[in-house]
Amino acid sequence: MKAKIRHIVNQKHESSNGSCGTYFTDFLKELQIPLIEFEQIISEMYNNDEVQIREAINGLMVMKKV
Repeated sequence: MKAKIRHIVNQKHESSNGSCGTYFTDFLKELQIPLIEFEQIISEMYNNDEVQIREAINGLMVMKKV
C-alpha cells in the first residue's frame, strides 16, 4: 500500500512541478481503503520523513518530501 501511495504522490509532484499535493479524499477514492487505515499508513510515512502533510483550503493534502 505504501508503494501505491508513493506512486500517487510522485505522479502529482512531477505533473505539478512540485507545487501541488493530493487530498486525502482523492487517495481514499483511488485506493478504496477506509480512512482509519489510510491515516495509519500516512502517519507512519510522515514520521519516517517520506511525505509532507499540509492543510489546504479544502482539507489535508499529502506532498512529496523534498
